Amino acid sequence: MRDFDKQSLLVAAVIMVAGCAETPPAQPPKIARLSSADLEARIPAPVATVSIDDIVAMARRGESAATIAGKIDASRSRYRLGAAQIAAALGQGVPAPVIDHILENERRSLLDDMAADIARRDQACQERIEQEVRQCRLQLLLQPDFATCWPPHAGLPYWRCF
Repeated sequence: MRDFDKQSLLVAAVIMVAGCAETPPAQPPKIARLSSADLEARIPAPVATVSIDDIVAMARRGESAATIAGKIDASRSRYRLGAAQIAAALGQGVPAPVIDHILENERRSLLDDMAADIARRDQACQERIEQEVRQCRLQLLLQPDFATCWPPHAGLPYWRCF
């Protein structure tokens, strides 16, 4: 009889220890890097209602760089110029400040798009954390003896997005 009690106790202890064993931590997600061709395909194509030929024509008529830049801004035109296109425009008389303005607008546009994307990702991350916290709190309410979520609220070091 005592052997049976010892065996029962041993089996119960093994089950309890196995139940308490931690699962290995999940591997962080792998970051898929974009190639330059993939990135170029994802970036919205610039829309130019004032063409480079129009800019060259304005420069040849003697309009100032500020006037040309104002027309570009008013039309909300965006360009993605290569080095050869920049050299050709400068060779045809487009003032350097106009080229600088075009390049700065494109740079600002790309940075604004990236900032908006980061903001969207941060918002999605925050929503996911809030959902996990709600699930944890529900687990604590429904099964307080078996709740294993940690930390109990967002903001502690272990709540983060990858």
